[in-house]
Formats: sequence, structure tokens, C-alpha cells
Amino acid sequence: MSRELPAKANLEHLKEQAKDLLRELQQGDAAAIERVRSHVSFSAPASVKLADAQHAIARDYGFSSWPKLKEHVDSLARALTPAEMLSGAVCASDAGKTARVLESYPELKAQIDEPMANYGDSGMQALLAAVQRSDRKTIDMLLRAGADIHARSRWWSGGIGVLDECAPEMAAFLMERGAAPDAHAAARLGMIERLQQLVTADAGLVSARGAHGQTPLNFASTVEIAQCLVEHGADIDARDLQHESTPAQHMLRVVQARHYPRDRRDVAQYLVTRLPYRHPHGGRIGRPGPGAQAPRGGP
Repeated sequence: MSRELPAKANLEHLKEQAKDLLRELQQGDAAAIERVRSHVSFSAPASVKLADAQHAIARDYGFSSWPKLKEHVDSLARALTPAEMLSGAVCASDAGKTARVLESYPELKAQIDEPMANYGDSGMQALLAAVQRSDRKTIDMLLRAGADIHARSRWWSGGIGVLDECAPEMAAFLMERGAAPDAHAAARLGMIERLQQLVTADAGLVSARGAHGQTPLNFASTVEIAQCLVEHGADIDARDLQHESTPAQHMLRVVQARHYPRDRRDVAQYLVTRLPYRHPHGGRIGRPGPGAQAPRGGP
């Protein structure tokens, strides 16, 4: 079985490995002799050259030759920074490789809550990328490395937290690790008792701007949740900062199957029935009846 090349592979270090292997072989070390003989034919240890030891090292790491290994290591040095290596490991849902990169480049731990390299312009950290993939092993590894479960992305219209971004079935897992549902997360996850506690303690939370500049009403996953927010003063007409949509419009225009496994047309319909009727010449006159139709989109 091939050995795994270290994340921080260094050509000079590999050359030293080859020299050490050659020295051990020429001193009659049985393990070294067997290691080289499995890749190179020779009649006596004294006849083995440094190039043969380098070839054996390359084959140990799964490469067909020393030049191929050198080319690969050189390409890594040119193409990937440590931050990019971390990004690649997290995006591949490879907890083991993520751990090895952090071990090889400990300076990354001090930057673990900074936006991840090569991950769009949303300002998401490595932990949020792992949450998007429901990758529990990588999440735990990143938390052990110091990632802050309360950190939010740097998105211009409003930071995104782990409970905003996770699949609903991941919420309990994240809360066990310290994530605390705010009004937005409670609305999305259908946590009616938690939501009631929050908005009763602080009525201003119904107007708080969260991810994408949205209020908790944008996140309402059920009619019961929407009713709770409306009864506590939520503005049905409030437009979010990113999409410039009302909550009902957003529910119908933006498909978020991972965030909301069930269709939310019933929630949008409820909100439409609560909208004041607008007279063509301005002003509001009452509310539409229960048979009103949900809007079909548009700002």
C-alpha cells in the first residue's frame, strides 16, 4: 500500500529521505534492503545509487518515478497555499486531510474563523462550509481546532450562522456542541416554544435583521411560527436587504430545499391574508379575506 504524501510536502525533505534510505541500505539494514528491492533490482547493496533510492521513495508514495514525484511537489508549492489546502480538504468532506493540513500548518488555527479561501464571496468560514455538507466529522475536527460555533459569515447583507445554514436534521447535533438558536433559527427550525420565549423577553427581535438582512418572519417554516411573529408585531411588508422581497415573496421566489424540506406556500398564503388591502390611489383599507391568493413573485 502506498504511503500518503504529507500535506506540507517538501522536496528537500524527500531528498533527505532518499539519502537516509541509501545510507541504511548500504549499512546492511534489512528493512531498507527489502524496501528498495521491492521497487529496484540490484545484485548487492553497494551497487545501489542515490537515484535508485529516490525511485524507491517515489514508488512508496504512489508515483511511477522520482521526476513524477518532484513534478507533483513542485506543482503543490506553486498552486496551493496552506489556506487553499484547508479549503480543498473541507470541501471534499475529508476530516482526516483537514486535520493533517491544520497539523502541518498550525498558523491556520489562528485564522480558522476567517472567510475560507476559494469559497465564493459570501465570507463563509470553514465551519460553515462543513455545516453546508452536513459533515459531522469535519465539524467536530474544526471545533477541536478552535472554530467558534457562534461565528457568523461576513456577508454584506447580514451574517449567516450555523443554525441558519444547516439542514434541519443537523440542528440538534450543532446545539449539543453549543449553538444557540436565535429568533431566526427558531423560526426556521419550527421551535415555537423557544421563539415565544425570545420574542416575549424582547419584542424588538421580531424586527431584527439576520442572515441576508431578513427578519425572523422570512424564516418562518410553519403557519404557527408566522402567527406567533405577526401577533408579536412582525412587519409583513418588511423587505430583506439582499432580495428586496417581503417574507411572502421570498418564500415563493427562492427555492431552499435544504433549508426548508417542506413547501411553504401555506405560510405565504397566511401572510397574504394578513396584508392590508391597498387602494389603487393609495392608503390601506382593511385586510383581504381568507380566499386571497398568494403573490406569484416580483419585488
